[in-house]
Amino acid sequence: MPETDLRAPWVNKAKEVAGLFEYDDEVEVEYEEEGPTVVLNVDNPIKAEYLGRCMPEAYTFGNVELGVKIVPSNDEPTIGQIIKAAFIGNPVLSDVVVDPEHAAEYALFLPEVFQYDSDDISSAYGIATKTYEDVAKGVLAVEAGTFICSDVLEEVFVPLD
Repeated sequence: MPETDLRAPWVNKAKEVAGLFEYDDEVEVEYEEEGPTVVLNVDNPIKAEYLGRCMPEAYTFGNVELGVKIVPSNDEPTIGQIIKAAFIGNPVLSDVVVDPEHAAEYALFLPEVFQYDSDDISSAYGIATKTYEDVAKGVLAVEAGTFICSDVLEEVFVPLD
């Protein structure tokens, strides 16, 4: 006969919440029996804010409520986190890489050139040619320790014989 697990439904809900974030390196889930409460410790303050918007404050099971508490691990988002959140869905940003050893963040843009009509008289034909990296450096306000770079090309170029 198989062994049955007759846990309280709020304990099972807490396990569901923990399972949802099991593979997320920025979220750690704890269950506190007092309350009871499921606590999400979130390393990314932007993610913490968004989780606070899309999760309920509590789950109700008859006369028992399972509280939900979201705790951001740091107060201010880094510029890298802000850039990543601002460019979600925009394919010109490849990734934001964090180097904790050197306290540096790298915003990696597509290694592509784009052109646009320009009134700059230094352009002989009225067309400006720049990389996304060049434009991002001139448009975004970044702080010390954040670098805007082009991502590496995934294709291997073979020289013509």
